Amino acid sequence: MSDRWTYLLCGCAFAGALVPIAVPGPWLMAWLLLGLALALRRPWLLCLVMLVATSLLAARAEASYQPISQAEEYSGAATLATDPEPTSSGGWHAELSLPAGRFDVWAYGTQAVELRERLAGERLEISGTARPLKEPTSWHKQRRIVGTLSLNSINHHSPGAWHYRIANAFRRTLDAGTQSLSHQQRALFNGLVFGDDRQQSALLEDNFLAGGLTHLLAVSGQNVVFVLLLARPLLLRLPHHGRWVGTLVVLLLFATATRFEPSVLRASTMAAVAATSALFGRQESAKRHLALAVCALILLDPQIVHSLGFRLSTLASAGILFWASPLAERIGGPRSVALLLAVTISAQLWVSPLLVLTFGGVPVGSLWANLLAVPIAGPLMMWGMTAGGLAGVTANLWGGAVASVLHLPTKVGINWLMWIADGASRFWLGELRLWHVVALGICISAVLLARRKSVSALVFGSVAVVVLAVPSFALINAQPAKIDIGEDSTLWRGSQANVLIMGTQTSDRQLLEGLRTAGVKRLTLMIAKGQTSRVKPQLAALRQRYGDFEAWLATGQIAGSNRKVPQGTAVLGDLAVHVLAAVPELEVEVELLHGHV
Repeated sequence: MSDRWTYLLCGCAFAGALVPIAVPGPWLMAWLLLGLALALRRPWLLCLVMLVATSLLAARAEASYQPISQAEEYSGAATLATDPEPTSSGGWHAELSLPAGRFDVWAYGTQAVELRERLAGERLEISGTARPLKEPTSWHKQRRIVGTLSLNSINHHSPGAWHYRIANAFRRTLDAGTQSLSHQQRALFNGLVFGDDRQQSALLEDNFLAGGLTHLLAVSGQNVVFVLLLARPLLLRLPHHGRWVGTLVVLLLFATATRFEPSVLRASTMAAVAATSALFGRQESAKRHLALAVCALILLDPQIVHSLGFRLSTLASAGILFWASPLAERIGGPRSVALLLAVTISAQLWVSPLLVLTFGGVPVGSLWANLLAVPIAGPLMMWGMTAGGLAGVTANLWGGAVASVLHLPTKVGINWLMWIADGASRFWLGELRLWHVVALGICISAVLLARRKSVSALVFGSVAVVVLAVPSFALINAQPAKIDIGEDSTLWRGSQANVLIMGTQTSDRQLLEGLRTAGVKRLTLMIAKGQTSRVKPQLAALRQRYGDFEAWLATGQIAGSNRKVPQGTAVLGDLAVHVLAAVPELEVEVELLHGHV
């Protein structure tokens, strides 16, 4: 079967899983037809069978999802399906696998203290109340969550399966060595090395989103490559078949440590396919390995096609495999620089259509941010896996002095990444829309297909620069006076001042992203309607990005001082803030003064 037929087979698998069709009769018939197609060696028949099989399997998976219909008490064994994470209300949340299915679990008080020390894969003896979902969503369906569970007690815990024991021990060792890092440095380190994003602040996430660097906050396919490189010296010492088994074990352990993230599953399966090909002495292209890995994963779990991480990972890998090498030749210059630029452009452009359709746009600054960040992120991840593990061992044995020294390079690398992400948010250049992405894709395709390298690179490179500059000019010229932010917040923008009225339903992420995409460079006044305890972290994040500004609280007080909100009208440049009432609750109106733009 040729590579082109393999690509078509992959497309049929994806299309079939996207369109589930439930038909009478045994679904096992699809597997029999699949075996027949393999035996007859007819590529077109195999593609047709793959289309039918994945469609039937997807329908079967949908039909098997049955949320519970009534509340009931539960007492017995459960397995943590995810790592517990804190909630905004002071409790802890996780997902537990019970005999009846997977449940959303919420714990408070002593149960929260016990739950937060546990990790995914560990087994618990619990008691609690299982309740039906108020309104099942597509997210619940994809996660296979059938209900919610309120914990009453956790009576016992055990480490779980062997691969979880090893992976969790490694994660705890790495974490023990990071005590010398700041809270945000630890959060970024954990995300880079094994995909733990639980401690990442809304500001850190938005900064990385602004630079198109969110793939660094969670593990991706490149992490699998780095892990295999680290394990290579040991694997080469094993006999031929032992090397294959060892490779699969390494992939299983890393996938377990990263909680089987879709991007890691894709990369791990692709590596397993490559290792199996090598075992049988077959020379196959990486493109073929990617297509076969995607087919295998969809057959095992048709619901994976709905995972955004899986789609992005597959598209990025395909872009690199199909475009990077020929594009690097067209770019010219030093091979390492040209390849880095080509890999970044290829991956970014292939995932951009999906990002635009999902989120509405792609940051213009993602190209330069990735060029500056990715070369550091790779070595930093490898350093974290090796020196970070040694730092954890020394910290457990002799304290944190040696660990602090070992993590000095870690601090330098992490600070560099945070500086790049912060710069991308502060110097916001706008977002690429669908037509921008299409135009850039046409430019790159023309460069790859043109016969005269120098002329094509010059002409279409110039067009690409113009396309990238368009969003920045549009951002400068578009200056509406009133902009809705998040759920219920509003930004009033004048030529001399910016006033933010912050509602009670807007999340930290919505607030930061909304202000950034509006092109806000400074804040003059923030007026908060919500409770002071909830406003404080949002105010801290905004001041970290925009510097100092005055903040009026719902209680009629000014944050950070003993002064009260002034009565009457406060004129801030071309904006007038009318204070209608300061007690018992703050009520204001904002007006754009006439004669000002």
